[in-house]
Amino acid sequence: MSRPATTTWPRLAIERGDHRVERLSTDTPQALRATSRTRDDAAEPLPGGDPVGEDRVALVQAELRAAADRFGWPEPVDPQVADALDRAWAGVLHETTGIVAAEAADPAVWAFITCVVVPDLAAWRWPEGSDERFLDMDDHVFARLWWRYQVLGRELLDGAGAAPFTDSELSILVRRRALVANPAVARALARAVLEAPLPVSQRGSLIKSTQRRLARMMPWICFDALSPHDLRAVVAEALTPGQEEGFRAVLHRAGTRLLGR
Repeated sequence: MSRPATTTWPRLAIERGDHRVERLSTDTPQALRATSRTRDDAAEPLPGGDPVGEDRVALVQAELRAAADRFGWPEPVDPQVADALDRAWAGVLHETTGIVAAEAADPAVWAFITCVVVPDLAAWRWPEGSDERFLDMDDHVFARLWWRYQVLGRELLDGAGAAPFTDSELSILVRRRALVANPAVARALARAVLEAPLPVSQRGSLIKSTQRRLARMMPWICFDALSPHDLRAVVAEALTPGQEEGFRAVLHRAGTRLLGR
């Protein structure tokens, strides 16, 4: 039985200084909406896949705009609700685009979505016009949201019963690529931080310090080999400095003797 073809999105090759990027910071969101489209002759999907249909592109466009309407479009984005808007867009991008991880890693896919499909929303969300928000994958207006959802999932993005993570906290969580390569590690860390009995203002520093300790453990702990229970235990121990004995006990219970003499 042959495997179904992967849906592929058009790629738009752009660089810094491209007029399609520059207009995101010079034209108004309303003017950009008038120029938006669901296809572009300069953008083509990779061969070998099933090209995404214009109906799917139009659906993504409509869903993203519907979310923007709920958060006050076309008035400037209220900083108090910006993170909630990003969470809403993350769900739309991950659940309606059909984009897979290999496609999500290609800046040209996001260039098509940003410069062709919804340039109005890109400029509305980041009116200061930073190239990093339109080209850089780590800070990209839309790409970063897809990857956060891919790594953490809806429950953790929504806070799992606690105050949801801020944009800056999420940036810290997903930028350590060695850790987020295994989403289970990132999710265990996110859940542990959300459940930690500390002020929300201290979560960013807690994430950073715990990531440093987990990163130091990577050469001699195979996180992929740990059960979900033992992974949670290791992360819980990493939340507090000076817990080497705790690590040893957890790994011993897991049957992993990578710390042994």
